[in-house]
Amino acid sequence: MVKVIFFGARGVEFSGRHFTRICETAAEIVAVVDSPKGAVDSTNVQDRAQSIDKAAMRLGVPLFRPTTPRDPEFIKEISNLQPDLFISAGYWGILPPKLLEIPNIASMNFHASLLPRHCGKHPVFWTLWYGDKETGITLHHMDKGIDTGDVAYVKKVKVLPDDTVPILYNRIMNASMPIVDQLIQDATKGRVPRKPQLKKGYTYNHELTTQDLKLDYNQPAWLLEQRVRISKNRLFFKYGGKKWEVLECKAYDATSSSLKKGDIMFRADHLEFGTSRGSLEIEAVFDGKNVLKPSQIGNI
Repeated sequence: MVKVIFFGARGVEFSGRHFTRICETAAEIVAVVDSPKGAVDSTNVQDRAQSIDKAAMRLGVPLFRPTTPRDPEFIKEISNLQPDLFISAGYWGILPPKLLEIPNIASMNFHASLLPRHCGKHPVFWTLWYGDKETGITLHHMDKGIDTGDVAYVKKVKVLPDDTVPILYNRIMNASMPIVDQLIQDATKGRVPRKPQLKKGYTYNHELTTQDLKLDYNQPAWLLEQRVRISKNRLFFKYGGKKWEVLECKAYDATSSSLKKGDIMFRADHLEFGTSRGSLEIEAVFDGKNVLKPSQIGNI
């Protein structure tokens, strides 16, 4: 039986779903490593997620929550468990080489994108932000880099209109579950496949900046609408010397708009912006205190 140590984060559905599936296989969970308190940073934290810390207690296996995975005492305790396999899904830290050398078979990580695109945090958010039409799940061997290790398995998933981060995450996780089964089957045989990851096309996810959140009319209207939807109404534009956050909007294609890129037109009940393709109809804005109709700011 393959001895597994699972690395994840409590309250994060990506961790909980993968952990639950591993428990349904023939693998033996010998320990759980949780992210440090306050370090959980996910765009898909769900109340219904399996709590990996409570699950560890139910299973009666050791639960670790090191402030850093580089802690020598933590590494020693993990080594004493003599695991065959590390499986990481949504874990906060980067595992050091000394830790990665411990498993007898492999150290694996589930990442919710088609590597090497969207390495790092929040891959599903950035997939939608950039308007990718396809994404998926990649299970890769961990190395000293950030999501740069050899690839074991990949499953592609289509991005659909009106996707949100939770909806797309759910589709990706559904596609990932059979990969969990395949991983345990292959590890039981003593070997997990590996193929060098492509270096071409590598992108690393940065943190959103104020400049990112400003409506960019060089983008098509449909993408701006999508960005408003996934960023929880943080996108904004400036008018009359004030910052206006967009709460409700709708994209129209180029055939239904006469506005040029960057043009602004106040209508009776909305504000229309010309973009690189089509127009964005803004129906409600927020000034930091009040929700307003765009017509209410037209005379500013």
